[in-house]
Amino acid sequence: MTFDACASKTGCTGIDYKESDKSTGSFSFVIADDESTITITDTMSAGGSYDGEWDVTLFNNKNLHLKISTFLGDSKIEFTKD
Repeated sequence: MTFDACASKTGCTGIDYKESDKSTGSFSFVIADDESTITITDTMSAGGSYDGEWDVTLFNNKNLHLKISTFLGDSKIEFTKD
């Protein structure tokens, strides 16, 4: 997943899937005012579906850690910026 640069907390977009022919899948996201959750709306299921309201467990200049509860238990994703 790649989060595009975004000046506001609403109407932001990103890419969650890149095919060898350079086609991509995209998503939109909204960050809560208190930065405790991020709501992701995935536009296609290729590459996985990230739809839902994710809890933000860590957010700083280098890391973004997300967690969501599913019927199989918690799912976590950790992003690190190089």
